[in-house]
Amino acid sequence: MSKWGDRLKKVEQLAHSFQLNPLTTRYKPRLWPCQPSSIWKLFPRQSLAISFAQSCKEAVHVFALEKEKTSPGQRIYLVTSYSELWHYYTYTESLMHCYEVIPEGAVCKLYFDLEFHKPSNKGSDGKNMVSLFIQYVCDKLLEVYGIECSAKNVLNLDSSTDDKFSRHLIFSLQNAAFKDNIHVRFIHAILQPVLNKA
Repeated sequence: MSKWGDRLKKVEQLAHSFQLNPLTTRYKPRLWPCQPSSIWKLFPRQSLAISFAQSCKEAVHVFALEKEKTSPGQRIYLVTSYSELWHYYTYTESLMHCYEVIPEGAVCKLYFDLEFHKPSNKGSDGKNMVSLFIQYVCDKLLEVYGIECSAKNVLNLDSSTDDKFSRHLIFSLQNAAFKDNIHVRFIHAILQPVLNKA
C-alpha cells in the first residue's frame, strides 16, 4: 500500500473513532451564532411552564401543544425560544397544532381566532369573511388609534378541517402593541355595534 493509502486509512479510522466517541454532545442547530443555548422543556401543567419560563435568563416562551394519542383537547406545555420552535416547526407534526400562551400582564399583539362549523354554514364564504373582517379591524385601528395597517400586516394562519373553518389572525402593527390582554378591550368596543345589528 502506498504512503497516501496508509494516511487515508488512518484518517478513515480516526473519523470512525470520533463518530463512535464524539468529543462533545450532539449538535443542536441554531439559527444564528449569537443565539443562546437551547431550551426545550415540556410540562404537564401551564402554571409549571410559565413559572419555569419566568425563571429563565434566556428569552423563552410557553406554547400549548395537543397531546398525541390522547383524547382531543388534552395539552402539554413547551418552553422554548421563538427561533428554536420555528426551526423544528416544519419537521415535527405535533408542533403543527400549537399556540403561544400569553401570560397575564404581558405585552401582546392584537389577535383573533375565527371559526365556524362548515356543515351548518354551507353558504358562507370564510375566505371572503376573513378579508372583510381584516379590513374592518384595520379601519377601526386607524379611526381609534391613528394606526395604519392592511392585510399585509396580518399573519393569517389557516387551521381549517373538513368540518370546521378556522383562522388565526395576528396583527403585526408597526411600533404598536397592547399593554396586555386586558387592554384589548378595543375588540369589544369595535365589535359591539356589529353584534347589536345581528
